[in-house]
Amino acid sequence: MKKLLLICGAISPLIYIGMTILGGALWPGYNHIKDTVSELMSPTAPNKSLLDTLMATSSIFMSLFGIGVLHFVKTSGHTTRLGVTSAVMLIVLGILQIVVVLFFPQDPMGEELTFPGKMHIGLVGIQALMSILIPLFMGLWIRKTELMPGFGIYSIVSAVLTVVMGIAIFPLGKSIMGLTERITVLLYDVWMIVIAVQLFIRSN
Repeated sequence: MKKLLLICGAISPLIYIGMTILGGALWPGYNHIKDTVSELMSPTAPNKSLLDTLMATSSIFMSLFGIGVLHFVKTSGHTTRLGVTSAVMLIVLGILQIVVVLFFPQDPMGEELTFPGKMHIGLVGIQALMSILIPLFMGLWIRKTELMPGFGIYSIVSAVLTVVMGIAIFPLGKSIMGLTERITVLLYDVWMIVIAVQLFIRSN
């Protein structure tokens, strides 16, 4: 069961990536370079129900991965606040993404902000912060425990690069916001796949 939970960490990003590709393919005129992922699930977007379902599924797998990481940390002989915190944040992030998808979609571009739209902006900001802290805390835990030599540095570098790309979104402007957002998310997705595979290999 622990191995199944850990491999969820590799499945979740693949579903998310597939969802974005499919959503763009099904929406004539959608541009992955300038349009955000959230627009695929805005109230007026075509195929919203399908993409909502895929996004929620990806999020469920993320939370299941978090449960697997929590169990791994607690049975590793190196239970620390850093490891436990990163695992709990994975669980919470998955739940938060489901809440955003179901109740607080992004408003259609160019329209007046609604309450759900305002909540979307705030909650997505929280998600972005968590996607930085999770690999950072996990990287510090790995370095402290020395369970996976090299992957601690990799996790920390991933967190730093996510910050750099997040900052780069603003000066680069809206014309390539979709691209910069995707690069930022991809850094986290690749990290989750890599760590999931490494934890899977090392689990008993």
